[in-house]
Amino acid sequence: MKAVFFESPRKVNIKELPNPVIKDPVIKDDEVLIAVRSAGVCGTDVHIYDGDFIGTYPVIPGHEFSGDIVEVGKSVQTIKVGDRVAVDPGVFCRKCSFCRENRENFCENFMAYGVHFNGGFAEYTAVKEENVYRIDGLSYIEGAMVEPVGCGIHGLKQINMEIGDHVLIFGSGPIGLILMQLCKNYGASAITVVDIIQNKLDLAKRLGATNVLLADSNLSKNLKDIRPDGFHVVIDATGHPS
Repeated sequence: MKAVFFESPRKVNIKELPNPVIKDPVIKDDEVLIAVRSAGVCGTDVHIYDGDFIGTYPVIPGHEFSGDIVEVGKSVQTIKVGDRVAVDPGVFCRKCSFCRENRENFCENFMAYGVHFNGGFAEYTAVKEENVYRIDGLSYIEGAMVEPVGCGIHGLKQINMEIGDHVLIFGSGPIGLILMQLCKNYGASAITVVDIIQNKLDLAKRLGATNVLLADSNLSKNLKDIRPDGFHVVIDATGHPS
């Protein structure tokens, strides 16, 4: 099989590895083997490539992916060969205070597929049973989007948005567009999206944004024209201080 390897920061190779389906599968009793069908490129992958994230090298990147189950470990009970699945990449210790409080995203010993363990930029990859979810009825591409959409849902749960709120979103990249559509589903009455690139704003408008604004010298005035008293919810989906 072919796999992408981040050998070290800014060093990428495509390697030919033994096909784990033909060879005896190297999976543990609690793991499944996934034939990867779709994998997304996340901003985190770029950070791992650049060496400014917590990744381990060498590693097969890719933490947003979906595929078909082709082998299961001896103790696997909830997943069977042939199931179409998406992957939750987070691997938690289940022992620290945060994990015991069901706040695993703060796990003190957090690790992840595609970051510390081999991920989805390969034809096959092994994943723990507890990290895979059946996605009956979804396409493989939609399955690869489950992880980023899940991040957006978690974020909205933190802000307790109310039906009828006016929402302002900075950033019209993939995460900003996901959050915008989630806000509509959560009952926002109006959503304003700000970006520095017009064609991204055009896409936001097509996907349902109420207002779109370029982040230029007129931004402050234009925002006040839309909501003189301010917005109920403001979301940063840029990750950029400016």
